[in-house]
Amino acid sequence: MSKKIESLNIKEIRKLIREAFKHYNRKEIYKDEFYNYFKNKGYTEEEVDDLWLRTIGESKIVKWGIHFEADQLPPKKIIKRQFIKLTK
Repeated sequence: MSKKIESLNIKEIRKLIREAFKHYNRKEIYKDEFYNYFKNKGYTEEEVDDLWLRTIGESKIVKWGIHFEADQLPPKKIIKRQFIKLTK
């Protein structure tokens, strides 16, 4: 785990998460949006990986899930997108 993310306490993690949700103005954000948001804020790929894991594992303010989308019916390709949903 990166030192920068490892050094954050849970209150700081929750603050960062809430800022991302406020930015998107939704109760649900996709993993790629989460990554883009924090990479644009200057975090490295490794730091965002660590933040994502701490978000779904420790924050206790989100639920994690996967949406499945089909490109057509019957589907030739199924797209899986991870998301987090703000619960508190």
